[in-house]
Amino acid sequence: MNRRWKSRALWALAAGALGAREARAEGTVTATLAGGVLSVTGDAADNSVLVGVSGNTVLVQGATNTVVSGGTTFDVSDVDSVVIRMGDGRDRVDIFGVPLSGDASIDLGPGDGTLVAVSVTVGGAMDVRGTLGHVQCALTGATVEGDVSIRATKGTAEVQVAGSLLSGNFACDLSKCSGTANTLAVAFSSIVGRAEIRAGKDGGQHEFTGSVVAGETEFVGSPGADTFRSQASRHDGPTTIRLLAGNDTAEIAGTTITDTLLIDGGSGDDTIQVAAPPPGGGGNTLRDVNVKGGGGHDQIDLGSIAAPITISGNVSLKGMGGNDRISVVNASMAALRIDAGGGGDSVTLQSATGSSVRADGKGGQDTLGGLDSGGNNFGETSVRRFETRIDDT
Repeated sequence: MNRRWKSRALWALAAGALGAREARAEGTVTATLAGGVLSVTGDAADNSVLVGVSGNTVLVQGATNTVVSGGTTFDVSDVDSVVIRMGDGRDRVDIFGVPLSGDASIDLGPGDGTLVAVSVTVGGAMDVRGTLGHVQCALTGATVEGDVSIRATKGTAEVQVAGSLLSGNFACDLSKCSGTANTLAVAFSSIVGRAEIRAGKDGGQHEFTGSVVAGETEFVGSPGADTFRSQASRHDGPTTIRLLAGNDTAEIAGTTITDTLLIDGGSGDDTIQVAAPPPGGGGNTLRDVNVKGGGGHDQIDLGSIAAPITISGNVSLKGMGGNDRISVVNASMAALRIDAGGGGDSVTLQSATGSSVRADGKGGQDTLGGLDSGGNNFGETSVRRFETRIDDT
């Protein structure tokens, strides 16, 4: 039989992006089919198994020294769902082009685990889990009709979703993962439902690039240093970014958000940029924007010289505690409200337009710059409790 695996180029892309390792492989994997469910079960050794399609046949093969017992070939029409349980050891699962009308459930076990799924079609839900070890998960060119849930616990995790269509909700929960190497990258993908992300407990990197989320987007950070970025993407539901404690970063660059945007920095010294210039330039289009710096010394930037920002609704920027720096540059909106909060704060406006602006220093040695000479154009202006006015910005 000519057993040529499909989508080798996509597999190489997914594996390379994860930095997936070629681990030694051994032990025995058992494959059985009953009631339309293909079950693949590993043992305590370091297993490596490949599940793919050649013609009308689903193939289950061991890599290197892993042996497959039970069945190794199954008719595609007989396989509705997949259940994979890898057990102990450093395990790897590669899935290529398998069409499923039902669910896909993959448990990488308590050791280091890698899943590379390329061009799979899942008619139901997809659930991926890993515990204790270093968990790597890449979905590339996947089509999933149901919800997708990815959860890793007590280890570190790298998650990548690229070129995929997820018609249900997407949940990535890394909240029990330790260390600062936890990552989530959603690139050139569409999520029709809700996107919910929980950061690892020590922080990490989380990015949407060239992607669309039709439902609500919710990100919850950690006590560590978290980064959330949305670049050249579109969010059509309410978008909420809660950074919690730590010195965190939130960037919205070249992105369209057609519903409300809320960014809450929490405690720590945070950097929040809405309309940071994306690669290649381009602007942002948003509706209502509400940014809270929280405790700590925060930097809040709305708009930039390089990338204009258009907000169809109102904007509220609150520094809250700490010595904060707030800037509004090259931005148009309805009403703008700035509450600098406690501490010695600096507020700068340049080339900003809107129906009204209300700026309140709230106390402390606060500075307001550029309002009267920075090319701003507001119908109504209300300014109070700033110790210093600088109008030569």
